[in-house]
Amino acid sequence: MNVLLSILVIAGLLFGGGATVVGAAQDDLPGDPLYVVKTLSEDVGLQFQYDAEEKALRLMELAQVRIEEMTRLAEEGQPIPAQVQQRLELHIQQALQLCAQLDDPAMERALLQIRERLQLQVQEMTQLQAQAQQQANPNAPQQLQLMTQTQTMLQQRLQAVDEGLQNRELFREQVQNEFQYGQDEVTPPAQNGNGEQNGQPNPDAGGPNPAPGGPGEPNPNPTPDPMPTPMPNPMPGGNGNGSGGGNKP
Repeated sequence: MNVLLSILVIAGLLFGGGATVVGAAQDDLPGDPLYVVKTLSEDVGLQFQYDAEEKALRLMELAQVRIEEMTRLAEEGQPIPAQVQQRLELHIQQALQLCAQLDDPAMERALLQIRERLQLQVQEMTQLQAQAQQQANPNAPQQLQLMTQTQTMLQQRLQAVDEGLQNRELFREQVQNEFQYGQDEVTPPAQNGNGEQNGQPNPDAGGPNPAPGGPGEPNPNPTPDPMPTPMPNPMPGGNGNGSGGGNKP
């Protein structure tokens, strides 16, 4: 099914075949029949964006689409799927990664436009939170939680853009590090039965005893064994040294 949808989307974008379906899908929300066509058309369209600066701005347009989807779902009292917020964050992250690859003049142009977009999105999310708090529907707690997470993410990205406009080299380094360590390493290391991470010792699970003389570690200052106590001579007239010698009757 995904292959057929992809072929349909590509045909619609390249040759006009299925363009009606692709166009109709643009108003769908998560859970609607053609929403997958909508997102596929977005992904395919990005593949035909070869200019990094234009592609970054297109990604910010798609981020705005996700904001609009969240707004419509909240107004209808429906739960907001986590995939909408995740896709929104991915759009912005990819846009910043593309900006980090641009030269200084192009980076400044792109960051200025991205900052303007982010400022508007922060305002929209603030208003959306206020509206959700006034609405009485069973999905309000879930909506507010996701909106709060989205608001925090948008503010963090806006701060990164402001810093990038001040220091471009630092921005490039931060974006690269975030992609390398924040995106590639999303799964925490697995733990074994002892509660320790694979490849990393756990000092609380079967490790060496830090106390001197404890099990698992030799005592660095061993105490010499006491001298053996002489045994009394069982023979009468013994000299007490355990040799059994002495006077005989």
